Amino acid sequence: MNQEGGNMREEDLHAYVDGQLDAARRAEVEDWLAANPDEQARMADLQKQNAMLHALFNPVLTEQDARGQRLTLYVRTDAREQRETAFRFAQEGKVGVFYWLDGQLGYALSGEMERRQLLRVAEVVYHGLNP
Repeated sequence: MNQEGGNMREEDLHAYVDGQLDAARRAEVEDWLAANPDEQARMADLQKQNAMLHALFNPVLTEQDARGQRLTLYVRTDAREQRETAFRFAQEGKVGVFYWLDGQLGYALSGEMERRQLLRVAEVVYHGLNP
């Protein structure tokens, strides 16, 4: 099992949430989660958030660092025309989401990050899309 010091690797947990593991590996992760209820709850939160975001947006970019920390940018193309762009924040467990509308596009940036850090990334994304 790909574990580090009794902890499951973050990249394996994200692959589990995204449904990207084969049956044998998924069973190993589920066994580990059954023995780690806090992590099991965190993965359930991530699965709920993924379902909600996929219902509203299309994922266009996912970045993951060496520690397994992941950011995902979602885009929705049928947003209503908005005059003013404003960032809004939502939290589901440890995962934060900043979302905003810009013209007829809607964006959502999600990740397990402190709110202030996630806002900085969202602002960089916004300015990169609107030079």
